[in-house]
Amino acid sequence: MDSQGRMRELVLEFTKDAVWLPSVTTDITDAIHLELADVDADPELRASTYASTDSVLRLLVDLTRSRRSPREAVPPPAAVDYAWEFVRRGLPLDSLLRAYHIGQATFFRRWSEKARADIDDPDDLAEAIELGADWTFEYIEALSGGLVRGYGEERERWVRSAAAVRAQVADSLLSGDAINVEQASRRLGYELEQTHRAVVFWSEDGRERLDTALATLERAASQFLGSLGAGAPLLVPRARLCLAGWIGWRGDADTIDLASAHLDVQAFPTVLAAFGSAAYGVAGKGRRSSGYRKAELQR
Repeated sequence: MDSQGRMRELVLEFTKDAVWLPSVTTDITDAIHLELADVDADPELRASTYASTDSVLRLLVDLTRSRRSPREAVPPPAAVDYAWEFVRRGLPLDSLLRAYHIGQATFFRRWSEKARADIDDPDDLAEAIELGADWTFEYIEALSGGLVRGYGEERERWVRSAAAVRAQVADSLLSGDAINVEQASRRLGYELEQTHRAVVFWSEDGRERLDTALATLERAASQFLGSLGAGAPLLVPRARLCLAGWIGWRGDADTIDLASAHLDVQAFPTVLAAFGSAAYGVAGKGRRSSGYRKAELQR
């Protein structure tokens, strides 16, 4: 039997245990966040680490079951989304590649443990461990090439985009850095010397591709804020499936009537929103938000 056929047999045998692959995914996720402090610093990234790892392992299984070469591996959508999240969080490419090497080492450890537990013949055991090492090395090498290209392309788009500029200025505002208000307003495309409410929109649906899900979230935010009759808002992508920013108006009076707001629950069933209390100017931008479930926004 050739190596592809033997690898297929081993994967089919190992995955008969329905909990084995999910447990490997969990171990890889834990290992990545344990060893990479910059990745673990953002707790919201853990769900994306798990989703990416799960998609990569399932692709491995699919390739071996169809007797395809590991060199044919192309990053699955969840892995591409994960690379994009590294870009948007300012995490370096080295950390992304390191995450994959940690994943490879953790997978090989679990593969070897499974082989030793299930295979009694010494020659068959040695073959299984060697096949696992060779196959996963080629597999990660193939994935890494696609990830490096995807990371580079997304970083170029992100760095050049207005969203990156707005995110940088917004971070400076929230950190309390000394800024030129007039210049910051121009860079944001949003007037800072007015009364504001903080606003956050997010989604509980992690099944869509990140770019598609963000577009859906933007449409929901546009519809909802349009129903308030407020001026042009400032919205910046923050964590995964999250837009945050401010809506503003002239004058001290709070002219935003949240009770009149409308969000089409049928069109956007997973979208939620939160608003802060009204405050004026740059000093008012750190005011804490109050949360509203999507059903409450309909009242």
